[in-house]
Amino acid sequence: MKKLLPLLFLLLPITVYSQNSNDPLRVELETAKDENDYNCLLAEEQGVVVFYEGNPIGVDSVAWILMHYDTNLKRVHSYRLPSPANLNYVKGCYLKGRIFILFQEKYQKKTTPKSYLFFLDLNRKETEIRSIDELSDLAINYMQAFGDQLVMISFEKELYNIYRYDFSRHQLTKPQLTDGRILSIEFCEADTLYQKLYWGLIVANANKSSNMQLIETTYRGDVIRKTPFPSYTGYYLNSSRFAVTDTAQAIIIGTYTDDHQRYTDNHYTGVYTLTFKNGVFGDPNYFTYAHIKSRDSSKVTKNRRDEQNLHELIGPIFINNGNYTFVSEVFYPEYAQQNTPTFDPYYRYNNTYATAVFNGYRYVNAYIITFDKNGELLWDNYMPFSGILTDRLTQRVSIYPFEDWTIIFYPFNNRITYTLLAGYDVIEPLHTTPLVSNYRKDIIEYSRNNYFVHWYGNYFIAYGYQYIRNNSREVKNKRYVFYMNKLGFK
Repeated sequence: MKKLLPLLFLLLPITVYSQNSNDPLRVELETAKDENDYNCLLAEEQGVVVFYEGNPIGVDSVAWILMHYDTNLKRVHSYRLPSPANLNYVKGCYLKGRIFILFQEKYQKKTTPKSYLFFLDLNRKETEIRSIDELSDLAINYMQAFGDQLVMISFEKELYNIYRYDFSRHQLTKPQLTDGRILSIEFCEADTLYQKLYWGLIVANANKSSNMQLIETTYRGDVIRKTPFPSYTGYYLNSSRFAVTDTAQAIIIGTYTDDHQRYTDNHYTGVYTLTFKNGVFGDPNYFTYAHIKSRDSSKVTKNRRDEQNLHELIGPIFINNGNYTFVSEVFYPEYAQQNTPTFDPYYRYNNTYATAVFNGYRYVNAYIITFDKNGELLWDNYMPFSGILTDRLTQRVSIYPFEDWTIIFYPFNNRITYTLLAGYDVIEPLHTTPLVSNYRKDIIEYSRNNYFVHWYGNYFIAYGYQYIRNNSREVKNKRYVFYMNKLGFK
């Protein structure tokens, strides 16, 4: 244990880091208060691309500005792309030196909205704008590049649609993966060795029952094989995540519910694992939340999950040296009683009636569970939270495998909270560190749309919006900025 200490003092706390003293640690782009002008796409070791709508060129056109920063947050190139006016940024992704950005025309009742794809090759410094006239779906919420294909998914009114855009052929198709109605898309993961995709779908059948299916396709959308998930008496599988482990082998991790409680809203019993090898599922393993070992397992037992209307968010699988870590986060909706007066002109005294007003979602805890490639439990941890109330359900906790340790972190307002684990052992307790700003005496009044994500190597990036006040005479008194901070574990 002693050999860990020197590294831990360097590793923790999380620090803003740059490779040379002259490199910027932070970028600030000032904008109008409470606006969301800037968008950000990470490009791994090639840096980050920030883009925004620039000045009008004519009546029907505008210039979009794309700024490429290297990994030291130095701006290396800017691009000015003339484009149609009235576009909304939808989704973007990065693959091997190429940036893809999807825009769509703002909705108008009398016209069919058009879609446009902005393409940026960071190596060649080339840009291109393409119109995808066939894509009029305004509910796209996922886009990822696989080879020369873009996969897009939309969700609206309980209906999922899948689109595939062949970048080399300029062709949009809508692959038919199943005959039933898709209730949920649990995952879309790539096997880069064989250039195929694994889809996890929950599908409604003609008899109104539903089942989970594993569907293998080529990058181009051709179905290779369909395999229904096995069903087991007493257990109902309600979510799944997927990771390739070896050649023709994968692990599936998800949540399950006891059969007798499957119709209870937002009730989850625990986590299951399944192996998948050469088209065949292995036997499942089940791990109940009530038995998860933790720093305070008594709270898990006391927190009877069937007594609360709990909401659970399921994260991706994190991979490190043959270990597979699964994160799920639990919230419950919080209401306050509000007394509202009533007025009746026939009565001298008015009454009041109580109404429940939604305050937000209260963060309960996060479960961090690690398995080997065969789905056997290696270790599990439970992280209780307090004092976090949010107006929307978004995943907050992320992890980063660092050698034999696991760093668990999440952003909240202007601070990063984190802890360090080695199996069941808590190497460092929960810490919180603020993000630094550009000037002395800066006071960050509030933050919006904050993200703290793994960037490349041992480096992370925090970005979002901040409203900053400074009472010194040296800088502007108040400013609202889009910011980017580079941070690192060393």
